Amino acid sequence: MVRTKPDSAHHQNDLNDVESTIPPLEVMVRTEPNIEHHENNNAKSNHKRKLTRSQRQHIHDSKQIISHLGHSKREYKNFSTIKIDKKSANVSWLKLPSLNTLPHPYLLIDKTKKPFLPVIIYEITPFDNSSGHSQLLQSLIITLMSLSQNCQEIKTNKQLLGGIMKGIGFCPGSDLGRSAGVYSRKPGLTPHQIELDNMQWTKLQQYDKFVYSRISHFSKLAENEYHSLMEAAKLPNFGQLEWSSANKKEEFKSFTNFIVTQDGFFNKPHQDLNNLNSWTYGIFSFVSKKDFHPLPTVFTPSGHGLHFPKLNMGIDFSKKTGIMQILWKT
Repeated sequence: MVRTKPDSAHHQNDLNDVESTIPPLEVMVRTEPNIEHHENNNAKSNHKRKLTRSQRQHIHDSKQIISHLGHSKREYKNFSTIKIDKKSANVSWLKLPSLNTLPHPYLLIDKTKKPFLPVIIYEITPFDNSSGHSQLLQSLIITLMSLSQNCQEIKTNKQLLGGIMKGIGFCPGSDLGRSAGVYSRKPGLTPHQIELDNMQWTKLQQYDKFVYSRISHFSKLAENEYHSLMEAAKLPNFGQLEWSSANKKEEFKSFTNFIVTQDGFFNKPHQDLNNLNSWTYGIFSFVSKKDFHPLPTVFTPSGHGLHFPKLNMGIDFSKKTGIMQILWKT
């Protein structure tokens, strides 16, 4: 999912490398096998104290997250004592840390009730970080934003309350699984625009292993579940050219599509009923509206973030200090 929201002139005061007439966009990239969306910035919580069967299963899975974080350095945040930045619509919004060191995963745990419940795993990469994965993150954002300009809007999201949603990559047909293909382009593109779009699509193939490596970096359990799903459902990824080519075990690596949202996208809080994948991976950054290059935070408007209604908590992207990667249980 790419989330973009061009705001008012408040964005323009501190920009040095962007024209004053072009405010930055707020961008989040989400990738998973289907197109449905789970968060809302403003909805009130429907949290119940009694755990349901699905919540008990989530707690069990969360314990597995802790034991499968791999060899990466990790830091545990206690939700009951973490500094709360603000409250909006009865939602506690978490203030993100300012990072002056090399990035590493943060595991946010809710210790207000037992057993302890990890909420999300996230990592913030400073813009001045010169590592290879930082450069690839920025390049991936630029490529996805460029591709989204030629995509048609997705009109089938019944939870949509505002903004625009677009899809990039493979998708099942609307005929109950009897066909499949790719998300369509806008009609009326010139041959030159189509040629440029094809070049951008080719770039996505080089990101296939990179995105998969980020999942492995955060959680070995998520990596194994993703791989098993791709193999069992015979889903293609960006390293392949067509759906029918997904027939080799070593090819079941990464993701079927990316979802791009923009213009203040938000929707109703809901839980997907037919979502195959159990994990969602997202990337967030402000970008230049002119060339889509990631930018440091230049303004801190309210309401930009993820809201988890069952937990009555949210994570505010407007307070971050770099490119954020997030992994949460779908």
